[in-house]
Amino acid sequence: MKTNWQDPGSTEIRSTQIAGLQGAVGKIEDALDLQTTSVTGASLTEVYISEADRYRIYQVANQVQRNWVASPAPVIKKNGIVVSSGFGIDYAGGAVIFSPNLTVTDVVTADFSYVSGNTTISDASAPTGDTGTVKTILDWLANMIKSITGKVNWRTAPATTLEAANTHYSATTGIHGVGVSTIESTAGSQAKVDTHAGNTTTMHGAVSTATADKLLIRDANGRAKVVAPAAADDIATKGYVDSSAGGKTNLLTNGGFEIWQRGAGPFTTAVYTSDRWKAYLEGTDTLSITREGITKKADSLYSLKAVYTKGTGTAGQISQFLVIADGFHHLLGKTISLRVSVHANAAGAARIGIESNGTGASVTYGSYHAGDSTWVNLEVSRTIPTDATFIYIHMDLRASVTAYFDNAMLVPGSIAADYISLHPAEEMQRCQRYYEVHGGVATGIPSVGRIYASGANNYMNGYTFNTKKGGIPTMTKNGTFTVENCGQPAVYSPSPDGYIFYVAATAAGNIYATPDATCTITAEYNP
Repeated sequence: MKTNWQDPGSTEIRSTQIAGLQGAVGKIEDALDLQTTSVTGASLTEVYISEADRYRIYQVANQVQRNWVASPAPVIKKNGIVVSSGFGIDYAGGAVIFSPNLTVTDVVTADFSYVSGNTTISDASAPTGDTGTVKTILDWLANMIKSITGKVNWRTAPATTLEAANTHYSATTGIHGVGVSTIESTAGSQAKVDTHAGNTTTMHGAVSTATADKLLIRDANGRAKVVAPAAADDIATKGYVDSSAGGKTNLLTNGGFEIWQRGAGPFTTAVYTSDRWKAYLEGTDTLSITREGITKKADSLYSLKAVYTKGTGTAGQISQFLVIADGFHHLLGKTISLRVSVHANAAGAARIGIESNGTGASVTYGSYHAGDSTWVNLEVSRTIPTDATFIYIHMDLRASVTAYFDNAMLVPGSIAADYISLHPAEEMQRCQRYYEVHGGVATGIPSVGRIYASGANNYMNGYTFNTKKGGIPTMTKNGTFTVENCGQPAVYSPSPDGYIFYVAATAAGNIYATPDATCTITAEYNP
């Protein structure tokens, strides 16, 4: 259907006819969803009517820039100043009619948006019917074209044409490399399949060696090779497994920080803290170490908490000292790897390291903790020189921080391992090899029971260590024993196996030396 337009011939042209034309043009613009373009500071020139009617109508000279829209509203300027009255706008003609008329010196400009005649096709919406505006129908057609070609948009050329597809469909020779004479027969196809099924050594180019981008097949011995793993879900090689923690025990003593024979802290000077872990600090730095039972790994009883405030020193450290002569000869010339779970609240502050002397003596540090107050496994590896005499394992603090350390694991090889705890009795034996405490219980041992002294002589008891020491230990008596007819007890002739506890009687008569809960004898062997 279309409008029943009537030719007015030579009769008058009525406003109703013009209104009808305007309505029809508006419908076309709506149906096509025509776009608009904005113009700023466009010059409007006088439309000459007659000498008696000058400077009343001003129109944009560029015909393309006519057909103004009502929103946003045109801005009219006379001599560069915005005017809001004394004129009317002919939107279709892109003209302004002034009343009263302007003068010959007046300059008229306008800011406006006009219908540009362009439209943008969208292929995003699938067709929902058979009726719509012209723009809607064009959008639906574009969507269908995109669906047919399979491309990202409707205007991208397809991979092939319908004509080419039909030629391929109709072909009977030379298809998919079968041959130039004929399509493969059923028997020929079956023979190829049978050959393929019977191939157990080279199908699809499979190999038993570690070759990139190849299928893997076992060799005549039932083995196949892959490269060493890099990611956690890669296949592990035998070499990787041999160098990992499987079957290995921790080279560190008290790596889980579970044993604190010297007490729970705080330790604020350069002393041993948790068993086998010694604090170091420099200058005006401060370091406080305590046993921590809350912020710890889920599988731990305790962690080591270190509160470090940096002053004039370089760093604060908590370290374990391994002496090669103390049974670590097997590490000479070997690579060892350390993993420690670290929790820190400051970036660039907490890290771990391995130090040794010997040829090329230095310390190797791992990366810093990010300081986000989460548990992170930090790792570092180092090859020990063949002439080294000691190894230091460091937990290194370089900026003020509150840090927690747990589950330290040191193993041979270039691959750090997850923490594996020892049986508690075995871990205690390791610790007591270097530090052991007797006493701490009232009326317990060590003591000299009530006996009769015939005179001013020495009376003694021998005590055996729970764990043999690596050498002759340093013995210390702590506390004041309750004594009768004798002086305070002393320790005599310590050995790796034990010591003699004795008192000197002051006269003939009964003697005894009994401890209270503050009395202890400590044996310390630090090679």
